[in-house]
Amino acid sequence: MKRITILFLILMISSILFISCNNQNSKVTYSGSVMLYTTFDENVANDIKYSFEEKYEGIVLDYYFGNEDLIKDKLKSSYEIELPEADVIIIDDKNDLQSFKNSNYVTPYISKEDKKIKDEYKGISDNYYVVASDENGKDRYIALVANSMNIDNAKLLIDYLLSKNGQVLLIKNNLKSVRKDIK
Repeated sequence: MKRITILFLILMISSILFISCNNQNSKVTYSGSVMLYTTFDENVANDIKYSFEEKYEGIVLDYYFGNEDLIKDKLKSSYEIELPEADVIIIDDKNDLQSFKNSNYVTPYISKEDKKIKDEYKGISDNYYVVASDENGKDRYIALVANSMNIDNAKLLIDYLLSKNGQVLLIKNNLKSVRKDIK
């Protein structure tokens, strides 16, 4: 009888350990949303949306695209009512990035992809990045919006756009990569 009880206990413990090991290997689930304000045209913004949502299933990427002035006005007005809607911005003008920084609209973020970014494209105005350049050599800056509602998802978006897959997506849209490992 003792042997059966011991054998039963060993089987139960083994089962519990097996189940807990399997749970550690389970797929990460994502949820929520992230809002991008961008000067990229709608085709590029759509490509980013679908590619990001495929990679991070469960997160919805919304975007607003417009010229520099529209984005500046929209971001400024959201801070006036103390409700920043954007989580990430991509803009064309380094001076506007500096202005957003001075107004505390954006906050520094060091991407997980930092070591793979060419030196000339990182550290822009203290821990901000160029995400891509266009065919004319005009840089596009990416920044994390301060006090955004979806900070974790915003960081995922920035990391994704600076990742190899994100950069390949941008290259397909006639932009130049900022990574060391992509020509």
